[in-house]
Parts: sequence; C-alpha cells; structure tokens
Amino acid sequence: MAQAQVITNEGLDELVALWIGGVASKIGFIVVCKTACPATTDSGLTSCTQSADAGLTMVTAATVTTTDSVCTNDTVLVSHVFTAAGSETCKGFVCCNTDTDVAYGICSFASDVNVEATDQLTLTMQFRGKNG
Repeated sequence: MAQAQVITNEGLDELVALWIGGVASKIGFIVVCKTACPATTDSGLTSCTQSADAGLTMVTAATVTTTDSVCTNDTVLVSHVFTAAGSETCKGFVCCNTDTDVAYGICSFASDVNVEATDQLTLTMQFRGKNG
C-alpha cells in the first residue's frame, strides 16, 4: 500500500467555518499515530490512536506557513521534527486545529516507521487550495 494523505471532511467543515466567520480554529497541532490511522475523507481525530511516547505526543507544530503555488498563499505547510523518548511503531500522523479536536489532515504511512529513544522523525504535510 502506498502512503495516503487526505484532508478530512471535518477539516473542510472547520475551514468553511473559518471562511464565514464561524466558531473555528486554524491548523496548529501535529501528532504521531501509533495504530492504523485511516487516511480517508470521512476519518477524523477519533479514528486515530495518538502516540503516548513522550516525544511523539500532540504538540504545536514547529512550522505552519503559507506559500504560493498558483496564487498568493494558496498552500499551507505544516512541519515538525519529533524526537522519540522510547521505542514506538509509528503508523502515520495527524495535523489538527488549535483546539485539538479536529483533524484537518491525516497521513497514513505506506509501512510502519519504528523509532527508538533519541531517533528523530520529521513529518510534513501540505494543504493546497485549488480552483477548478
């Protein structure tokens, strides 16, 4: 199976709420998943079991920036370097809102990534708005 990455329906709902001035929060947190995390649009934060390893738990993403692909600020980049505190099997990761209750995007790795204490895991996800 190839790596899969999606923007979730609940992430889209949150974006729409932001656009219309509703109650919503922006992308800001990232977390490693320790069991299968289904990268499907109907998945959500509750579909993924978050890592309990002290170095892989939910944190404020080190980088949340916008860049230009086709037009100004049409791409959001979320990136973070995790440092494992112990042994863990990583299945994927989730980018969440700043309220930590909505998964904007989920990435399911093609195969397990096994880490040991002090191993670093760099995770990056891009979200791109596209017309047409």
